[in-house]
Amino acid sequence: MGINILFYYAGHYEGIDQRVIDEIEPEEISIGDYVLTGGELPAMVLIDSVARYVEGVLRETSIKEESFVSGILEYPQYTRPEVFKGREVPKILKSGHHEHIEKWRRKKAIEITYQKRPDLLKKENFTKDEIEYINNLKENE
Repeated sequence: MGINILFYYAGHYEGIDQRVIDEIEPEEISIGDYVLTGGELPAMVLIDSVARYVEGVLRETSIKEESFVSGILEYPQYTRPEVFKGREVPKILKSGHHEHIEKWRRKKAIEITYQKRPDLLKKENFTKDEIEYINNLKENE
C-alpha cells in the first residue's frame, strides 16, 4: 500500500523560481486565460472542482446535472420564498408534473446557453423539436 502525497506550489506575482521548476518538474494546471496575483485562488478552484467528485461531498444526481456534463448551461434555479420582490417561481415548477418540468428546464437551459455560450450548442445532440426551438431563437434576434 503506497502513500500518495500531493504538493502544491503557488507562486505569487511573478511565479516560482525557474530553478525550482527545473528541479521538481511539477505538473502545471491552468484554470483559464487570465492573470491573478497569486496561486492561492486557482488552488481553491482546483480543490473545489475535484472535491465535488469525492463520494459523499455531493449527491450523485447533482454531479450528473452539471453544465459541463450535460453539454449545455444549466436551467434557472428557484428556491424560497415563492415570491421575491414581486417575482414568482414559474408555475410549471410548482405543478408537480415531472415530465413537463424536465421539458421546461431543458428548454430554458438551451435558451440560456444560446444567450451566453452559443458555441456549446454545436457540441450537443438535440431532438428535432429542440433544433426547431434553437432556430426560432436565432430568427427572433
